[in-house]
Amino acid sequence: MTETPEPEEEGAQTFADLGVHDDVLEALAEMGWESPTPVQRDCYPLAIAGHDVIVQSRTGTGKTGAFGIPLVDGLLSDDGDEQALVLAPTRELALQSAREIAKLGKGRGIDTVAVYGGASMEQQIRALEKGARVISGTPGRVLDHLKRGTMKASRLRVLVLDEADEMLSMGFAKELHAIIERLPAKRQTLLFSATVDRAIKRVAEKYMTDPQFLGLSGDHVGALGIEHFVYMVSGVGRVANLITVLETEDPESALIFCNTKAETEEVCAALQRAGFNAEWLNGDRPQREREEVLARVRREEVR
Repeated sequence: MTETPEPEEEGAQTFADLGVHDDVLEALAEMGWESPTPVQRDCYPLAIAGHDVIVQSRTGTGKTGAFGIPLVDGLLSDDGDEQALVLAPTRELALQSAREIAKLGKGRGIDTVAVYGGASMEQQIRALEKGARVISGTPGRVLDHLKRGTMKASRLRVLVLDEADEMLSMGFAKELHAIIERLPAKRQTLLFSATVDRAIKRVAEKYMTDPQFLGLSGDHVGALGIEHFVYMVSGVGRVANLITVLETEDPESALIFCNTKAETEEVCAALQRAGFNAEWLNGDRPQREREEVLARVRREEVR
């Protein structure tokens, strides 16, 4: 593993300075991406040159663009049938990557498909048969497609492991190894992780070729620029206190985590009675409904 020195912050650099092609620049402008984040700026030249890259970067730093931009800008040839596989630990992250890359690659005719459990296998197969160039998925469903032969491993030129540490901590090591063992030996691998521990290093040693290392998170794993406050309350009247805090702080949007699935519905109902436009999410809700809730959040229909 070759460590690449961490550059100093350079806020003035643009995507055009990196050499990104005009049609991708247009897509970036439409998405409102005015200048590259440090991880996008530093990863692009290494990825576009064909290197395997390990990126240690915290959440909220623009990692999807760090691999999505070079994917659509040059790693996938315009007239070929080569594909890229993006592995993510959760359905939501797989969907997010698919959507972002679809926007980035729309000027180049690069179609994407998200493959994950709980969604229609038939629809995913049709998208794969139509020639989706970027496949973004969770390990279990991707492995299922590879075993069925509905995903052709021989066409995969680029492998992206997004939030690799999370995939391992969530118990996907077996699936991850089974997937990579089926892929062509001659490929490019981009690995993104908030932490680089022994398990991540073992994956890199086994499956990557002379990877370049970018350490962009320092000693921080979580996103920077977020203030943390603690309110000490008793168990009795906790939801009432939560409502008081929300009314006092008046956030544009809020995400509330609960201890149990039942509590997510109970807290949501209390917030709705108090006049808040709230929704609940947990694993018992059908995938289609969960996706609709997230879509409403993106449309700012849910506070």
